[in-house]
Amino acid sequence: MRTLRTTWGTARGARPALSVLLNVLLLFLLLGWRTAALAAAQEETVPPAGPPLSVSARLLAQGHPVQPAEAVYLDADEQVTERYIGLLVVVDFLASMFPNAAAWKSATAADLMPPDADDWKSAMVACLQALAALNPGETPVPPPAGLMAVHGDSVAYREHLAAAAREWLAGVEADDPAWRERGLGEYGEAERARLAWYKELWEHYTGQPAPGP
Repeated sequence: MRTLRTTWGTARGARPALSVLLNVLLLFLLLGWRTAALAAAQEETVPPAGPPLSVSARLLAQGHPVQPAEAVYLDADEQVTERYIGLLVVVDFLASMFPNAAAWKSATAADLMPPDADDWKSAMVACLQALAALNPGETPVPPPAGLMAVHGDSVAYREHLAAAAREWLAGVEADDPAWRERGLGEYGEAERARLAWYKELWEHYTGQPAPGP
């Protein structure tokens, strides 16, 4: 029987891949498609030797003039956001085990992967409760004046993820087979806020309008 502890272990194992994805997206916006494609190819063929770089370290490695106060803020805010992302990875993993309420109600001992239905629901509820309970506005380090717009997008991203978690939670607790659909609107808003965050970084560090719509 899989437990929440096992699920957390799976999530931790998935986070390096998530960091690679975020690195590639940041490269795409700050340096252009060709550089991002090359970086993606390098990530696939040469595994990183150490832990993922912080957002300020990535920007500095790309040659952008990140001021010390900006670096401290960006890295602290990234740590706040990573708590959301870590829980989101767990939600996605659990959702892949039981796509809907009907699936968990019909699970049997003959199923190869799914855990006990009650165990799955308890794990998902606990994860979504933890995600919904996080403080989107947590600001360990105040943003410098030049990054206020970036900070606003970061907080908005977390606010929408928390709102999506509350809607998913209500669906799971109600045994709604379409529980995932309940939070799609808020999750879409979260992704738009995340893209706005990347665009604000582009404009701040390049002085040019961000590409795309």
